[in-house]
Amino acid sequence: MLSSPNLKSHDLLLLCSGGPDSVFLFHQLKEKGLNFSVVHFQHHQRDSAEMDAEFVSHLCRAAGVPFFIVDLDFSNSKTNFQNQARRERYLWAKDWCQSKKSPLILTAHHLDDQIETLLFRLSRGAGLKGLAGIREQSLLWGVPVCRPLLHLSKSQILKQLDEHGWDYCVDESNASEKYERNKIRHQLLPKFSLEQKQNIAHLAEFLQQADVYFSTRACFYSKPSGILLRTEFDAWPEELQFRVIQKLVSKQGFEKQFEDKHFHMILKETAHLQLGDCEIFKDNQYLVFSHSKVQNHPEKHILAKISAKGSYYIGQYGLKLSFKKSVYSPNTQSKKRFYFHPSLAKQRLRVTGARLHETMQTYGHKRPQSLADLYQSHKIPLALRRIWPVLRNSTGQIVCVLGVAASSDYALQQQGDPALEIHSDFQGF
Repeated sequence: MLSSPNLKSHDLLLLCSGGPDSVFLFHQLKEKGLNFSVVHFQHHQRDSAEMDAEFVSHLCRAAGVPFFIVDLDFSNSKTNFQNQARRERYLWAKDWCQSKKSPLILTAHHLDDQIETLLFRLSRGAGLKGLAGIREQSLLWGVPVCRPLLHLSKSQILKQLDEHGWDYCVDESNASEKYERNKIRHQLLPKFSLEQKQNIAHLAEFLQQADVYFSTRACFYSKPSGILLRTEFDAWPEELQFRVIQKLVSKQGFEKQFEDKHFHMILKETAHLQLGDCEIFKDNQYLVFSHSKVQNHPEKHILAKISAKGSYYIGQYGLKLSFKKSVYSPNTQSKKRFYFHPSLAKQRLRVTGARLHETMQTYGHKRPQSLADLYQSHKIPLALRRIWPVLRNSTGQIVCVLGVAASSDYALQQQGDPALEIHSDFQGF
């Protein structure tokens, strides 16, 4: 009855509540002669919870199966109980996995769970990822999980339990229809035949393939700089746009779930949006994602410390920065290649963000310019100005705005003079 043939090569841990589904999987594993351990999580939320723990303990002792009874305390919880309980279970399983060579967590999700999940998510307006449903194998919080009963219906499982005389526990809270999932379970699922349930499950499998495709493309298109060209972004299908943005806001400090409402705010022609620590700018040329703390405190959030000659890669900007001893060659100086007095090499240099009101006196100018004016004169797109990296010396003075202009403080006069050559190359845009 088990759909996964390679279970023997893994260290198996069964999450067993004592209910019919996990008890059936327990007996299936025993019949297959597989070695496994069991964990039962005691949530202390029901009067019968103690009896469930005793039942699982007795079941494992009688079969000679190693087991754990884990107490979880939610007395001071202020968040959604079901979500927190699920998280705590998998965090415990993650700790268990770390001591094993080839760990695999087994859960007893079945075909009816799949249909229930799809209908529940559909009613809440889920997108492609949500409608892909429950996967037979996945990673949750870094934990490898397998669901070998996903092809079996609840009625098939109950029939097998009855035929073998296998006892199990009943969670009385599953009968309550105050939960939306339970309403779907008791009012909608009985209306579907086994064949109809299987057809819906096949749809979930097709959507899972589409989900993998878009996830792979999103990884490919997520620029390390967090900067996207509008002409490129606007040509993508909406699903790919959503996933790339979701990855970028997560990288730049947005810890909550990225939702459809956030996505549609960003789709506007121009946008300036703050999501947690992630700041988003959009104009007619670029879509930029940056960590706002780097911009608000450039001195405290150093992107790179330059401690020796060589090359440095700064992922936030897709920037490759290289330093070497050279000689001054005015004809080859450009926005990407600057020459400085060699004394600069003795200082502690660092790449940081900068505020637009900071100033720098460039070569050939009599007075310092604000970075805002400098960016405007060099036609730096508005969306990029707040995140543009600068190179500072030991005192915090701006030595150069990378890819734009250099300070006159370390300027050289004669061609062929010894120099520190700094070359910058932006990969992200």
